[in-house]
Amino acid sequence: MSVPQTQLGAAALLLQIRGCFDQGLHKSVEILGGFLLGFNDVTEHQALECLTIMAKSFKILGQNRRAMDYHERAIQKCTTLRSGDGPSDIDGIEADNRLQLAMLWMNLHDYKKARIQLEPIPAHLRSVEILMVLAQIFKYLRQHSLACEAYHQVLRKNPFAVEASIGLISLHLPDSPISSSALLASVSQDPQIFGLRHIPAFPEFVDGHVAFRELNVKDALVNFQKVVQVHPHHPYALTMLAAAQRQNQQLEKSLSTVNMINKIDEYHLDHLVLHASILHTVNDTLNLNKLAHFALENHDKSPDAYVVSAIYYDLRGNVDMGKKFVEQALVLDPLHRQALCLKGRVYFNIRCFHDAISCFRAALESGPFLEASQGVVDSYCELMRLKDAMVEARDAYKYFKNDARTLCLLGKVVRRSNKTEIKKKAIDYFRRALSIDATCVEAAVNIGEIYAESEEWAKATEMLESQLSNSDTPAIRCTLAGYYAKMSKYPESQRHYYAALSLDSKYEAALQGVVELDRIMSGGGDDSANAGPTQIDPRV
Repeated sequence: MSVPQTQLGAAALLLQIRGCFDQGLHKSVEILGGFLLGFNDVTEHQALECLTIMAKSFKILGQNRRAMDYHERAIQKCTTLRSGDGPSDIDGIEADNRLQLAMLWMNLHDYKKARIQLEPIPAHLRSVEILMVLAQIFKYLRQHSLACEAYHQVLRKNPFAVEASIGLISLHLPDSPISSSALLASVSQDPQIFGLRHIPAFPEFVDGHVAFRELNVKDALVNFQKVVQVHPHHPYALTMLAAAQRQNQQLEKSLSTVNMINKIDEYHLDHLVLHASILHTVNDTLNLNKLAHFALENHDKSPDAYVVSAIYYDLRGNVDMGKKFVEQALVLDPLHRQALCLKGRVYFNIRCFHDAISCFRAALESGPFLEASQGVVDSYCELMRLKDAMVEARDAYKYFKNDARTLCLLGKVVRRSNKTEIKKKAIDYFRRALSIDATCVEAAVNIGEIYAESEEWAKATEMLESQLSNSDTPAIRCTLAGYYAKMSKYPESQRHYYAALSLDSKYEAALQGVVELDRIMSGGGDDSANAGPTQIDPRV
């Protein structure tokens, strides 16, 4: 039986198009594909495969809209072939095109259209990759029960899909406990032969994630310490250990662990935001600037790189640049919790409190997050909606009882009262915070400010002096300088202003304080009222 010459030519050309795609010659795929599709008697199946390959090449070339168009043409051709005597693999080819098209819609943040593409795929054709994409789509659409089911299906197909395990844990609420045993058993008919059980320290790895999700940071620390004892050079395990140390107020240990990660795996990505947040806390502008440059140079496709830069500009007080980088992060990941909180802080700093609350609430949609709760409470306080602020603060305390910062939230709300006797009750909350964490600078600062409001300067200075060993920042130094000026202890005031400038030579409050103090000390009049304390950033 003879085969028409053009059909033979189409088969040979399609073979070359496959080869060009495999070799990364995507412009060649485009040009040769155009010739193939122009053959009069090219088969429908050959045209379908050509359209699919061309669509994938267009995506690689960055021509996403064109890729979407060709995937849609391929899906339409699948429908045509299915109505006739099409090849048996047509459903698989359509599933592949639908997956690629869904991922392109996700790049445009249109998750509903992405879901529409994947839902027609029959269950038996839903590969691990398709199920993981579906889980991600469901998470973005806040359909958490469907996301959980997708993760479970992934784990039934591949019990070693650790990212599915972590995703499943992340969707369990803190008051709905899940143990590593329950999780491991839930994805295997025979847990005794479940391979992950035999990876040393893997159950502790899972339990550490579970503890984090249940907001039990002490258990998280214990579990990740056990993992790192067995696997001391595991970058991801070290990242989780550093996060646990950070949550347990072990700042120096956390920074040390981060530096260890940098030595083991210089380009590791997962710890970037954590590293930046620690440097922000310790007011290390120089190293945070270096980290921001490094992140953008090496991880410009990751939202974390832009979050690091936003954290840097937040520390510098540059609202416009901070907002710019936050927006870039949210383009890459609209649900990035740290980015949403930073955006909320940007709005907070320009006194757009309702917009700030919207951002913080978006960060809270996927579960409790203390930084977001702090933002909501602070915003309600500024709006003097103290009842709403107290509701939010109590809700945060319910989940984070062992965290000193939640007691600070309660104290800050009480402190907003117009009655002095009620304000003084706020001190009880702040002292309880210090009993949990003696290094809680925020609690000490608030106690100092309450004493200062009633002109009890000696108590105010004593409280802040006690915290310098925990957090020596320009803001605290300037506040102390102001308190000493109020007591007419000008040499002490001067010492703290210069200490602030030694930490940051361009710190505006310190520069102004030195000028004013020099004027007073040179006989320019006792104007200590103008040399008073500088308001401390509540996040110091």
